[in-house]
Amino acid sequence: MTAGGDGRVSQASFGKKSGMPLTHVDAAGHARMVDVSGKDVTARSACATGRVLLSATAVAALRAGEVPKGDALAVARIAGIAGPSGHPT
Repeated sequence: MTAGGDGRVSQASFGKKSGMPLTHVDAAGHARMVDVSGKDVTARSACATGRVLLSATAVAALRAGEVPKGDALAVARIAGIAGPSGHPT
């Protein structure tokens, strides 16, 4: 998965590596919500907090989209959207 500092993820790059399309990424590569209205209703609750301490160099790399393994912020956005769905991967 690759992206620039603008938070977009390359659908083509991920699809080539995994063989699966990213359902939570639009054609422009931005994280998006997915329509789950066809799924059964379930009661869910979640609460999360976190704190990340980074050097100024790491923050600059994240903002510029220069992290060697891809755009960590875009992946975090997708995880935030997909995580509550209970998807196992």
